[in-house]
Amino acid sequence: MNKKELIKELNDKGCEFSKIRFYSKSPYQKNRFKPEFVGWEAWVYTKANSHFGALITQESWEHDKELEISSLH
Repeated sequence: MNKKELIKELNDKGCEFSKIRFYSKSPYQKNRFKPEFVGWEAWVYTKANSHFGALITQESWEHDKELEISSLH
């Protein structure tokens, strides 16, 4: 997944956001886990609350994508 794919998927599901910070390798995971366990992460800031972002990790996205999307509405 890359930033463009995530934006397209969120737009297709009707999620409104003001900003996305996307990392192809999570800085947190990169410093703490073995390389084979490091995935992407995205901080999604909604228009309603632009000061606090919702974290989406590759693991949570693959486990339950619909739950992650519903948490942004």
